[in-house]
Amino acid sequence: MTRDLFVASWNKGAPDAWVVRLGLTSLDYQTAFDDFTAKGYRLRSLSGYESGGQDRYAAIWDKRPGGAWTSRHDLSSAEYQQAFQDFTRAGYRPRFVSGYTVRGQDRYAAFWEKTDGPPWSACHGLSAKSYQRAFDEFVERGYRPTWISIYAVGGQDRYAAIWEKSEGPAWVAHHHQSEPDFREACRDLAAQGYDLVCAGAAAVGGQDVYAGLWEKHAADSVVIHGMTAPTYRLKFEQLAAQGYQPQFLSGWAGEEPVDARPATRQ
Repeated sequence: MTRDLFVASWNKGAPDAWVVRLGLTSLDYQTAFDDFTAKGYRLRSLSGYESGGQDRYAAIWDKRPGGAWTSRHDLSSAEYQQAFQDFTRAGYRPRFVSGYTVRGQDRYAAFWEKTDGPPWSACHGLSAKSYQRAFDEFVERGYRPTWISIYAVGGQDRYAAIWEKSEGPAWVAHHHQSEPDFREACRDLAAQGYDLVCAGAAAVGGQDVYAGLWEKHAADSVVIHGMTAPTYRLKFEQLAAQGYQPQFLSGWAGEEPVDARPATRQ
């Protein structure tokens, strides 16, 4: 039986105004979205996932500066592709995307920002092998991944990703990882000075399969994965009291809750 599970990261830094919500229905998410947007907040992280046969959403909003932006959720593959094309023509760039499955159908939620920048490309609905081929091709052409999302369709892991042809810090990306392998990667990369940019998991064959992207930054950060909703709320309160701010949050219908030590950088 699957459970709502989460992976999240926090950084310690100058305090900003932010809010976090999880377990929202589509209607509740839209209400929260409208409310926080009206108060000057912008999305920092958005994740769709299935719970009890319905779509649910986990999101972080903050008041960081930025250009014009827009977001959509609960899109079919065709609707997402159409939105993608429409916003691209209007000068928007995708910043993050969440693929998820509801009653066997893939759905998408995404965030676009209107800003200039280097060449970019994005794909969705890729199998593990297709994603690896795309990954190799883009890296060979000088692109770097800026976002990766994993989800399951028809019992197989699928991927949505964004690449940019830009300079930046050293990075590491992994996909199709078992929980032990992901846990080891988090621990090892944290020890080498890497921060988690984004991550996620999907239940495939009775096990949770992970994907993640890390960049090398000077930061005091914490990453915890495989959390149930009560565990996430507990960690959230503990870390907020210590001055940590939420950076990323992703949910999925998972098989393997994890009671593991966080990967911490100090």
